[in-house]
Amino acid sequence: MTPWRDSTAFLTLRPYLGAGLAIAVAVNLFFIVLHLWSGGGQTTVVEITNRGAEYTITVDGTGVVNLDPIRLDAPASGGIQLTPPTPLASFPKPSGIDSVVVLDANGNELFHDDFDVFNVFDVWQLDSGSFRVEDGVLVPQQPLVNNTITLLRPAWTDYTVRVTYHNSRGGNLGAHVTADAGVFYHFETIRDFPNFVDVFKDGQRTALEYGGFVHTDSGESLRSIGAMFTGFYPSALVALLAGILLTADHPVCQGIDRPLPAQHELVEAIQVARGGAGDELLIRPGH
Repeated sequence: MTPWRDSTAFLTLRPYLGAGLAIAVAVNLFFIVLHLWSGGGQTTVVEITNRGAEYTITVDGTGVVNLDPIRLDAPASGGIQLTPPTPLASFPKPSGIDSVVVLDANGNELFHDDFDVFNVFDVWQLDSGSFRVEDGVLVPQQPLVNNTITLLRPAWTDYTVRVTYHNSRGGNLGAHVTADAGVFYHFETIRDFPNFVDVFKDGQRTALEYGGFVHTDSGESLRSIGAMFTGFYPSALVALLAGILLTADHPVCQGIDRPLPAQHELVEAIQVARGGAGDELLIRPGH
């Protein structure tokens, strides 16, 4: 009886099997490269800088239209407050705040937190909600309330606060914050959504200014899409490898030249029907 690998059917399909294998390898290499390049998703850097009453707000290094620069009647000094939104299920994880950096007017670093741990009570005051750290990202937890923290440091005068968000859809960043005042920038990373700066002094609103469209870094946006697209891939790759190992145990892959016992009668019937010339019709085991 002709082995499967020498049968007419296998020899006919062999070029297509090779092409299919090449396509499968290329597709998997593409997914691997995309998954590694996306690096867990998008980062967005938001900065508020002031020199006296003049403020500048930038997103990924680009000044926000109407808010770059702008003069505001705000407290001369104050702290920093953060209210990130809760993660969206469709966004890559983790989603929250990656780091906070404060620089003085000369560019010297006054404060830096990478959130390897959430140092509440000593560094941060938890105003509402709750947080946890996931892979160095501070992730808000409560979907029905504001998750807000305030930096427990002396008030600064002219400074820059730089917040790096990770896979976040936006946030609320407060500078020069006091008990009843501050400059609060609300933004969304989705381009056409509104962003604005809300300013209070001595308990009274002194300004509400809307900015133009927010333009995030295009490369970072592509990283977010890549992370969403390949988020499943590590699990899928494990399943694929498991399937290959199971297939390797299949009689055909072991070079067995005869059909499974349950198929003998069917093969013999085909051979009898064709006058004994049915070698090339050997049914591949498992099909």
